[in-house]
Amino acid sequence: MEKLKGGVIVLVSVLYLLNLSGGFIEIPDNIPLVGNVDEFAFSALLVASLKKYFGLDINGWVQNKISKKEDKSLDE
Repeated sequence: MEKLKGGVIVLVSVLYLLNLSGGFIEIPDNIPLVGNVDEFAFSALLVASLKKYFGLDINGWVQNKISKKEDKSLDE
């Protein structure tokens, strides 16, 4: 049941970020400082849900990629 709940949260987050509604159900992006809060919130919800319900640690993956790039630049 937890995986189903996580799947629904992930699906809703991805659909919102794809902007399938054409912008009718979101905060207008042209409002300074507030306009991108909804995208940030759904992105954070997506990353947190992937980690909590499916064990996918995207933050760790990104950190590993950055560390590898830094190690390569130090070797050169």
